[in-house]
Amino acid sequence: MLAYLRNHEAGLKNIRLSFDDPTTGKPGLVALIWGAEDHIIPLATAHRLQTFYPNASLDILPNTGHVASMEAPEAVAEIIKTALHRAEK
Repeated sequence: MLAYLRNHEAGLKNIRLSFDDPTTGKPGLVALIWGAEDHIIPLATAHRLQTFYPNASLDILPNTGHVASMEAPEAVAEIIKTALHRAEK
């Protein structure tokens, strides 16, 4: 998948993952968490992914690079917690 994302113009148009609940058909939870300073997969890719998953949330973490979960673990945990609470409603 990383190879697709590095060449996102060519690769993303071919990625069609479904996160819908197969039992209810409801849209699944998609939370995009991106480091503002990610130089491996650019922020433009996150915005592009949102076009495939219109219900997706996008949180951009300042002063954070490619490994947001290690660079800002508390912020990532809070984003996930908030997303899960929204999904319960």
